[in-house]
Amino acid sequence: MPSFAAAPLSLVIAGLALITVGNTFHGLSRGLFQGAGVTMVLIGVAVMSASRRAGKGTDPAGEQDGEQDGEQDGRGMWLPSRDEDQR
Repeated sequence: MPSFAAAPLSLVIAGLALITVGNTFHGLSRGLFQGAGVTMVLIGVAVMSASRRAGKGTDPAGEQDGEQDGEQDGRGMWLPSRDEDQR
């Protein structure tokens, strides 16, 4: 199993706790707790997926997949500027 930082996972857990606690309140406080919880879960999942994807795309020769003309962003992430019209 790949290792990743505990910070994104703790954001997801704290977000789920806020959503659960928010269900006990009514009105504005319920919405604030649930909104903050959903936001924390989304940020945690986004950071977790970005950190997991950062290690992918390296072949044994050490070059990045999709590498063009020696350019390398070093993060394994997709860049819109790398898309070219192949007509």
